[in-house]
Amino acid sequence: WFFEGGSRHREENYRKGKEDGSSVEYDSTGAIITKGEYIDGLKDGPWIYQLGDHKEEGSYKDGMKDGEWVHTYDNGRKSFIGRFVNGEPQGKHRWYWPNGRLQMEGRYVGGLEQGEFIHYDELGFPYLTILYKDGTEQKLGEEKLPPPYEAGDFEE
Repeated sequence: WFFEGGSRHREENYRKGKEDGSSVEYDSTGAIITKGEYIDGLKDGPWIYQLGDHKEEGSYKDGMKDGEWVHTYDNGRKSFIGRFVNGEPQGKHRWYWPNGRLQMEGRYVGGLEQGEFIHYDELGFPYLTILYKDGTEQKLGEEKLPPPYEAGDFEE
């Protein structure tokens, strides 16, 4: 694929109608914005995305995120680090402010938030803790939250 004017936009290989092999996408200036590999139409192996003000790097297995993913700001500092298994977030995930300080941290089990997710201000001081159980908010700060309501629980 090409941009208007003739510069490269994307290079991909296909086999039997599916992406297969290396894939590279360029912005209008020729800089790489996406690079990775497909096997039989599914992303597989290491991939890199350059998205506006940050870069994302990690791997796929059978089309799903798998292993550690790291996002970095343009200044080279981490903006995110977390692990994925079969496309689902797993274990401790951390997000960072551009100044390098921790912005938020929490743990995932089976793709669902579990336990405390702590939010920090830009100076590194915690200001909010949300307690999760199986992906559902249980407690916001010191206030216990009511159980989730199902449709039909309220009369009209």
